[in-house]
Amino acid sequence: MSRKIRYPSALLLAYQERVGVLNEQAPGNGFGDYFEKIEHRVGTHLLAEALKNKKDVDAVSVYESVGGETIDVVAYTNEGDIGYAGEVETSSNNSSAVVDDYNKLAELGGERFG
Repeated sequence: MSRKIRYPSALLLAYQERVGVLNEQAPGNGFGDYFEKIEHRVGTHLLAEALKNKKDVDAVSVYESVGGETIDVVAYTNEGDIGYAGEVETSSNNSSAVVDDYNKLAELGGERFG
């Protein structure tokens, strides 16, 4: 006979309380939004790994605070300047988040490519 395992409500409440405390540490907490989908986390990892392979990149940071905003991936040049910055977009019903991310990246300045 198989039994369904259910998470105890006390465990869920403890998790929610802990997440509330952890979220106070954002932005730039090195972890990002605690409720991000796995697709976003994988995309962030893949973008970071791709940027690490660029010849003009010295260091890559994920979920870093830049100008008070958390950027998914920031890649630094050998001179210590931001060479690349990226926001990972996944399917959602929140189209304003895409616009917000675009504006966040636009405020960083620098050259743009499409």
